[in-house]
Amino acid sequence: MESKLARLKQLLLVKAILTILLWAVPSLIAPPIMLEFFGLPTADLTILRIFGAVLIAMSVAYWFASKDPLRNLAVIWMAIVYNGLAAMVIVTLGLTTGIGWYLWFSVLIKVFFFIAFLVLAPKSDVYRK
Repeated sequence: MESKLARLKQLLLVKAILTILLWAVPSLIAPPIMLEFFGLPTADLTILRIFGAVLIAMSVAYWFASKDPLRNLAVIWMAIVYNGLAAMVIVTLGLTTGIGWYLWFSVLIKVFFFIAFLVLAPKSDVYRK
């Protein structure tokens, strides 16, 4: 069970880093020309910038959870719900309106994290010593 907990800690840390690098920073500071390259809309950047700030906050939560996942179960379940819902929304948009390569790439990563967190999430006192 210790190896499962260690993998969960590593996964949370990787999720924090990837969230910052792949989604938060581009959402916060990317100029419109870069967003167009990623196939993202540039009409109103206000919501995108706010989303980037939220992702930074989520990354901080992932980092705290990576230190002690058993005391931060809500963060793990938030990650499961967020990654599952985000993947469903992006796929729905992709099938109905069309999306760029960056969002399809994001779906693959989000589905991976959804499944990994679902498998590694503590389900009982199995993790307790």
